[in-house]
Amino acid sequence: MPDDSHNHAANKNALTYEIAPSISIRIDPREYAFWPLTNSLDLTHPNSIHLIRGARRDEKIVLDADAIENFGKDEYFHMPWTGKAVVEVDATALRNLKGITRFSGFRTGETYTLGIGLQSTRSKQAKLEFWVMWAGMIKVK
Repeated sequence: MPDDSHNHAANKNALTYEIAPSISIRIDPREYAFWPLTNSLDLTHPNSIHLIRGARRDEKIVLDADAIENFGKDEYFHMPWTGKAVVEVDATALRNLKGITRFSGFRTGETYTLGIGLQSTRSKQAKLEFWVMWAGMIKVK
């Protein structure tokens, strides 16, 4: 993970990852080229991972500043990342964006949206902004 065949941000027919229950997943970007974004952050590689538990009702992948308002307080997590090194996505690294509940792992029967991209709070309202460079769906068996 990641790869083009699972990139819902670029392909409406992208595949969904299916995994066994786990306390973490590993992201290895070393052989993947994220698409560049035109932005004012002077960054060319991802700096953040966002994880949302539960699928959107419309099943579209939209991870933006307003998405935080559209999900419950215990469902939206994020973590900083260099965008270049292998990383474990787990309770130790993930922080809840709205609540205090820690991430409890990838649980049976749940669906997760994972976004990789550029995160900033440089807007005038100091509102979180997140530009998606790659997004995938994960179903836990």
